Amino acid sequence: MTSRRLSTARVPPAPPFVRAYPAVRVEVSLTPRAVDLVREGFDLAVRGGPLTDSSLLSRKIGESEFGLFASPAYLDAAGRPRRLADLARHECILHRSGCGAATWRLTGPRGEEEVVAQGRVDTDEYAFVRSMVLAGFGIALTPLTLFRALVDTGQVERVLPRFADRSAPVHVVWPSRRFEPAAVALFREALMRELPRAIAARHPG
Repeated sequence: MTSRRLSTARVPPAPPFVRAYPAVRVEVSLTPRAVDLVREGFDLAVRGGPLTDSSLLSRKIGESEFGLFASPAYLDAAGRPRRLADLARHECILHRSGCGAATWRLTGPRGEEEVVAQGRVDTDEYAFVRSMVLAGFGIALTPLTLFRALVDTGQVERVLPRFADRSAPVHVVWPSRRFEPAAVALFREALMRELPRAIAARHPG
């Protein structure tokens, strides 16, 4: 295979592909924004949430589960919520709300419930959400994978563990092209094989 640079957004390259095709250089961009694949020169992207660009081709590969997390220090000081409605009285760390408040919809023992979460911190980057949770600034609604290891070590607690949001689809998206390089198609197929397995392993049951 001739050397070809592949660009992708928001996901590490599939290791089996990198090992199998040493002549192909894979360039990865991890960014919270929805990049313009054509204008910015990306071959494909992995996106979570509803798709808004109808000009892109896409394949759904799974769903990412979200839960509530906070540090033990924050919960010791502010109290541990017993019901979803209790979150309205807590400091929450928001992701892309844009207005200091967000409606969180989660499914629990009584079905879907919602609460208006409010907070002084609002960001478009989950790495910053993670750092603020660890620093004890509040409760966050994030993908389970962001905190799973920290829950195991006791650095973070899952809040209201019977509540989760399982409605975030994950898609591989790519621009429509008449002539697509073989390396791009091979890499996309590798992602479509590997990522569903990884999502299933991280969200058992």
